[in-house]
Amino acid sequence: MKSVYLAGPMSGLKYDDAVNWRDEAQDKLIDYDIHCLYPNICPKSNTDKGISLPCTCGDVLCDENNIVKVDLDYIKQCNVVLANFNSDRVSIGTVFEIGYAVALGKLIVAIIADNNIHTHPFITKHAIIVKTLEEALELICTL
Repeated sequence: MKSVYLAGPMSGLKYDDAVNWRDEAQDKLIDYDIHCLYPNICPKSNTDKGISLPCTCGDVLCDENNIVKVDLDYIKQCNVVLANFNSDRVSIGTVFEIGYAVALGKLIVAIIADNNIHTHPFITKHAIIVKTLEEALELICTL
């Protein structure tokens, strides 16, 4: 079974904004026998200002060391990294994950709208760039 790692902003976003696009991707890709891997997004990390990282709920899954280890393991396991940069917030974690995926030789599909803050050669020269989630999912389904 193929797998896709779903990378994208979390910190400062509302919980639903961080989760909904991942749920949509998973719902579409499962029909093509493509498994989705993605970071743990603890509902307890949601504050009135958005997701606060690191989460301090005390759950072992939310431990910073565990989060980094699991996410990097997921990137090692996956066939494709789908990076959703359609946010006006800089996503340091996602940019790091892209660099790690490049080092591993992974295929990267990045969603970057026109004039996005993440439009940078370190991303655009190493990824297939699309403008929407729908476009990204259609592409991944054909791989």
